[in-house]
Amino acid sequence: MRPSAGPAPFPRAPLGSARETRARLLGQRPRPLLVALHAALLGEVGLLGRPARRRSARRLSTAFPAAAAAAVGALLLGRTFAAEALGWPQAAGAALLLAALGVAWRRARPVGREATAREQIELGALGVLAAFAVAQLGEGSGPPGESPLYPVVYLGIAALVAYLRRSAGLAVAG
Repeated sequence: MRPSAGPAPFPRAPLGSARETRARLLGQRPRPLLVALHAALLGEVGLLGRPARRRSARRLSTAFPAAAAAAVGALLLGRTFAAEALGWPQAAGAALLLAALGVAWRRARPVGREATAREQIELGALGVLAAFAVAQLGEGSGPPGESPLYPVVYLGIAALVAYLRRSAGLAVAG
């Protein structure tokens, strides 16, 4: 018995010289400008591609509680919450504070790992700002610092010192 030789190999395509290949590649039509711009901006590795958008969203969510704390602190310094008639600035400040507290609370209570000192300090600072906002709401038209709700600030700081890690509690209370 004779072993079968198998199918005949496919014939190879003729190889051209490097000059012919280069000429063929240079003869291709270039990409249209809008397609090239779209690829440079929104493509997978573009400036606004999916990985870049995810990194930007992560950075914004990380910076949101600190930025909200600065904004609410500015509102408190401007005595916005002590106005007699409550309006949209107080509502916007309260909504911003509650949203930042929600984000900070969610980040400070991770599953499977302990919260970092930064996350705990952010949560503590937002808690102190919330207590000061409540105390300033109670002032109304009275003199500054004479709110009947001012003990809420002390209660809030005491609760935060008891809840947070020692170093974060001292940073918030100090």
